[in-house]
Amino acid sequence: MKVPSSADGFLSLPFRLSIFLLLFVAALPNFGLCKPEHSPYETVLIDDPAEKSAGIYFRISQRGQSQQMKRGEGEEEVKPIGVDYLAELASDGLPSILHRMVLPTIREMNFVLSNAVITGLKKPQIGVKFVPDHGVDLSVHLPELSIRGSAELSVFFTSYSAEVLAIIGNFTVNMRVNIHRNLTASSTSVTVTECAVDPGNFVINFFGPEASQFYAISDLIRSGIDAAIRDKICILPPLIREFVHEKIQLVSRPPPSDSAPFSADDSSTSANDDDDDDDPSVFDHLCSPSAIRRQGEEAMQAEDAPEVDLEVLNGTWMPDLTLRYPPTFSKRDLIFGIDGGLLYNGKQPLESMERPKFEDIEVRDQMLGLILSEYVPNTFFWHIFNAQLGHVTVSYSHRHMPHFLRSIAKMACADCRLVIGANLTASPRALVDVNGVVLALEGDVSAVFRRKNKVHNLLSARGQLRVAIKPHFRHSRLYSDVLLTGVDFKVYKGGMDGIMAGAIRKMVSFLIPRAIWPKIQQRLRLVVNYKGVQIPRLCSVEFNRLHLDYIAHAAIISGDFDVDLPLFIRSFKEFMDEKQRRTKTRRELLTQFRYL
Repeated sequence: MKVPSSADGFLSLPFRLSIFLLLFVAALPNFGLCKPEHSPYETVLIDDPAEKSAGIYFRISQRGQSQQMKRGEGEEEVKPIGVDYLAELASDGLPSILHRMVLPTIREMNFVLSNAVITGLKKPQIGVKFVPDHGVDLSVHLPELSIRGSAELSVFFTSYSAEVLAIIGNFTVNMRVNIHRNLTASSTSVTVTECAVDPGNFVINFFGPEASQFYAISDLIRSGIDAAIRDKICILPPLIREFVHEKIQLVSRPPPSDSAPFSADDSSTSANDDDDDDDPSVFDHLCSPSAIRRQGEEAMQAEDAPEVDLEVLNGTWMPDLTLRYPPTFSKRDLIFGIDGGLLYNGKQPLESMERPKFEDIEVRDQMLGLILSEYVPNTFFWHIFNAQLGHVTVSYSHRHMPHFLRSIAKMACADCRLVIGANLTASPRALVDVNGVVLALEGDVSAVFRRKNKVHNLLSARGQLRVAIKPHFRHSRLYSDVLLTGVDFKVYKGGMDGIMAGAIRKMVSFLIPRAIWPKIQQRLRLVVNYKGVQIPRLCSVEFNRLHLDYIAHAAIISGDFDVDLPLFIRSFKEFMDEKQRRTKTRRELLTQFRYL
């Protein structure tokens, strides 16, 4: 093979460039420019063909990206994240949740164990694994568990009683939890389909004058306690589902106001009407509306008062939590979707609003991902337009109006004011692509000289503004800037009866960017809060390490989160206490799990 060369014997320039490019591409990994071996992104498949598809999809990762946490000088700790983090959290929290919990009364033939209290539990080992198209596999290993209670034994016409102490070691429960939701159902079904128990080591002691009568049936008592503990652990998933469902109901309820509440449609998510829900103890629970309002009031005190009073924003806003995409499990993640459209005072947006469809999506493999489609912000802007907020007026005195208009003002109306108005003619539309978010505003613009009853029309135009909205996260706060990127207006009426029509038409270059746009920008900045919005702590969950990516028709928010475990445990115990207070009979109470 002949190597190309130049006349002076050196390699030709094209050949040298080819070699250089090959070497450069080969060296890319050394510069960190190539795709990493373990990509931070995962491909997510969403099959949602329904006409009313979800506006917000949630993704919970099984694994996520590992994080190196510094513990001290020269020491590092790998923090578990994803579902592994939640499993570790459950291991830390289960001893506190089960401590001083009373088991239901155990009845086996002539034996009764009552007031059985869990008095001690060493940190268990909990494993969670997603099962495709089913739910999750849970494994719970209890190194040591101690229970105290009162035992009663009936033999013919004689009864014996004693105090019992049971210490269980290496107790293991493996269960499979089916999580399913029909779109027509009002709640998600959480069912434990398999629950296998390995009792491990069991030591039981009886105390009291009649304690010796119980050792003969210790095996029977052991099996009863085994079954009770198994049932306790195996009903935890449905119990937690009920707990979370009540929290969602509390969050979904509109806050009370002086005016009569607006009744939302049946398709939206709202709290059930229940007299017991007005008990203040319920609202002290996690995620209660009162707590959320307190957090909002504190945040508002930290912000300056807005320069523009947006009356429409004083209503009740909440997302439509209607499930549109049922929980779907794979080995890597759990995905579900809600409607997400905003409700204003219970009013839903137009049903004909476009809902984008998605197939293969690249998302960051973090603990939580939110795929937010254009549909969600467009429902907000529809309410803004429907409330007739889209009108802007700017007025100039003769002294402050643009110089090139002062001569016209002297001819037409020396002491008139220049009044410039803009009005939306269609609902604003948010358009999302890989470059970000663009807001399209369509409307009319007019300029007139006005003095009392005297009006001179200068200009009428119709067109579109294109506004770039650039949100970003910094230190757990959401910031956004609003930039004017395009103006396209056509003048359909100019001049005062044709006088100086050419000069008047040139006013568009002044009216839009210098007069109308600052007012629109001010209102949009108020909506997106240009000072930064503190990412809230929702239901004991605090978000961090947030990222924002864009795809066609959607923004993707990825991040990790930390859970305030003491707050969660306290809330769960309040929830259990509330269930106990609602119990109507003592017999019913003895069949329930409760706290001493």
